[in-house]
Amino acid sequence: MTDYWFGLHAPTEAPAAWGARAIEDREGFSLLHDRQSLAGDKGILKTLTTKLNAGIIRDAIKKWKGIQDETCWTRYTGQGEHVLYEDDEIVMKGNTNGSCGYVYIVAYLKNTDTDTETDGENR
Repeated sequence: MTDYWFGLHAPTEAPAAWGARAIEDREGFSLLHDRQSLAGDKGILKTLTTKLNAGIIRDAIKKWKGIQDETCWTRYTGQGEHVLYEDDEIVMKGNTNGSCGYVYIVAYLKNTDTDTETDGENR
């Protein structure tokens, strides 16, 4: 694990987060093993990563592809934050940040102790 955070930032109150800088492609995006980050307690991270690997990431890639198709999005012009997945426990968002080929992603567990969600800093 690295101290550098690759993805978008999770809210500071999120108990666990995963971030990635993916490569945008014709099928949505592709993840690189060395461009991913984790933050949080190991036990809580296990819950998050298990759920991400059980289909949330696959569904997020399909959602990104749908966004590309609906908007005639190109890697050069598309930007803006998009919710790629959300349920009662997990949120996943993505944004190109106008980077011409990267998709910055964050997935995090919601903090059930608070009702508000705010943008966070590096974790």
